[in-house]
Amino acid sequence: MKSSSVRTIRACIVAAVAIAISAASSNALAAKWWNTKWAYRVGVELASKPLKATLSGDNVAVVDFRTGGHIQDGGVDIRVTTQSGREVPHRIMMTGPGDLAKIAFATRPNIANYYVYFGNPKSAPAKKPLKINRGVMLQMWRYRGGSAKTYKQLKKTLALAKEHPPLGTCFRRWIFNGHNPFGRQSALAAVYTAYFIAPQDGKYLFVTSSHHASFLLIDDKLIVKNGGWHGPQKDTHIRGVVTLRAGLHKMSFEQISKWWYPVAVVAWRPPGQRKITLIPPAAFTKIASGVSGAIQKYRQAKSVDFQVLRGGETFVGNRYYQRRVFRAMSAGISQQRIDAMKWEWNFGDGQTATGPEVQHVYLKPGLYSVTLRAKVLSRTLTQKHQVQIDRNWDAVIFNRLDSLGSHEKIISQYNFIALPTKNLTEALLFFQRVKNPEMMLRVCKAFFKRGSADDSDLKIVVPICETLLVRENSPKLAVRALIKAAAMTKTRDLSARYRIRAGRLQNDELGEPVDAMKIYLAVLNNTNGVSKPTLRLARIALGDIWRSRGDYAKAHGEYERAGIGGGYKPTDRAFVRGDLARQVEDYIRTRDFISAGAALDKWANAFPCDKLEGYLTLLRVKLLRAQRRYLAAGRLGQIVAKANPTGSYAAELFMLAADSYFKANEPLKTRAILKKVVKDYPESPLHTEAVEMLKPGR
Repeated sequence: MKSSSVRTIRACIVAAVAIAISAASSNALAAKWWNTKWAYRVGVELASKPLKATLSGDNVAVVDFRTGGHIQDGGVDIRVTTQSGREVPHRIMMTGPGDLAKIAFATRPNIANYYVYFGNPKSAPAKKPLKINRGVMLQMWRYRGGSAKTYKQLKKTLALAKEHPPLGTCFRRWIFNGHNPFGRQSALAAVYTAYFIAPQDGKYLFVTSSHHASFLLIDDKLIVKNGGWHGPQKDTHIRGVVTLRAGLHKMSFEQISKWWYPVAVVAWRPPGQRKITLIPPAAFTKIASGVSGAIQKYRQAKSVDFQVLRGGETFVGNRYYQRRVFRAMSAGISQQRIDAMKWEWNFGDGQTATGPEVQHVYLKPGLYSVTLRAKVLSRTLTQKHQVQIDRNWDAVIFNRLDSLGSHEKIISQYNFIALPTKNLTEALLFFQRVKNPEMMLRVCKAFFKRGSADDSDLKIVVPICETLLVRENSPKLAVRALIKAAAMTKTRDLSARYRIRAGRLQNDELGEPVDAMKIYLAVLNNTNGVSKPTLRLARIALGDIWRSRGDYAKAHGEYERAGIGGGYKPTDRAFVRGDLARQVEDYIRTRDFISAGAALDKWANAFPCDKLEGYLTLLRVKLLRAQRRYLAAGRLGQIVAKANPTGSYAAELFMLAADSYFKANEPLKTRAILKKVVKDYPESPLHTEAVEMLKPGR
């Protein structure tokens, strides 16, 4: 037989064997699948094998799992089975936010492993949902109005709240609470349904405290009334007594908290106990906790998935930034293959990472589409989940924060070009808080590469970037940033303001009055959509140009046309000038340069004519010198002294300008100004100082 024929026969045999193995695998998988109409499942493992129920009803476990968006609305298609395929009752606790689901299900004796099935678009709700008579279950809704002085009123108010979906449902350790574990809302309707063990027959005293109305029922019988709008009780006078037999009992604590924190406390004194104490967690029946595995798809032997763990948060300027830990997991893949996999993450905010376990800091709360890709050889497995990023509301009372440095280390590695604009704005605020100008500059650069941005972002980013660039001695870049910002907004008034600010930098920082004047005239000649306050700013800025050219009359004319601002009257001028001058002097002395600049801006905006009188400019020059911006200080002092050479502060402004140019290593400008002081101000006390400074060797 020829070798080619042998190879052909061998190939056919190998193909046949492969087909047989594949068919056997598919049949085995199908046999293990509870119902092929359900396309997805996740495995659930309990920490230990549950015992047989010794109380009435089923023992219960609770588990969170991610669905990949495959469940139907409300989770009607969710089913729970043992590994052998025996269905057990369950109850949907919560679906969402994002692709997260929480369910409770009945456990079976000595069985620790279960499957949760979902992904059947034609499924009807389960016929017999789980009846829960274990643990302490809390349900919360928004308060929608109504009274609660009596239990009858509370029931009506509660029914009104229940017309809307609940904020959440979960199990608690006990009835001892002072916050909303589901969000920031404070107007709430809450129902605790708990099952406890009465240790012996006898009379039980129950004591409650609550913010606003609450009522306690034992075995559906009203025991303690605490209706009306009031603060939490600090003593034990809200109480009730009931006779119970030893064993399992139901407790219902129903509460309406119209505002403030939903404080809820239930204490007791069982027979034989002398003191009133909180009902301890050990008194309530237990709820087991399960851990979910990777999503599996029918007829797909291998899959990857991931867990999202809360890493922590940090607080910056009334903002909380969230750190998450993402951990890859898989199903049907050998450890050898797992070790060879390349894990690639996309966090849904333009950022990526690699590795089986990674950390990421989200700069904005919201819903993010997170994708994990696992590559091994030529095959790629993918899983995607919608992940809600927000504070861990159930842990906010502990106020545990990450260090700023830990978040800074992560955020500094980001690709800022790929960040959404609002997240980029948050990055800038974060780096401003940690005083990292290098990263601030990188963020600013990425921001101004965008074609457009919301005004809310521009109003935050532009002033920060402008101040930073000027402080970093890059006024040209600041001008370019402002011109770009003017093009990024669709609001003509805001665009005009940014162009005016660009013109100011061109005139004040760069000494380019011609270009600045073109900007101001363009704004004043095209007033469509531009507000009167903005046009006033352009008018004042135009006056500054004439001032820089030494034309006192034209500068004063533009300032007069602009008029008094800030809601002041001419009679307020002396008081406002004196008050703001004292503030600025103090701010400069304490090196609070931001506040000093703001006060000077307020003064100049209110009474623009004061820009020609001297003292306003004198303080501005002193501020620039304190900031070591000597060129700008020299230029401004020289400009105003030239525009108003007979003013009371002209000689002093010239001398400050000369000293500023000296510190900026501009000897020619320094000597020219000193000569002018010597020539034009012979009677000034500064004349002698100028003469001395002009002597050789000085």
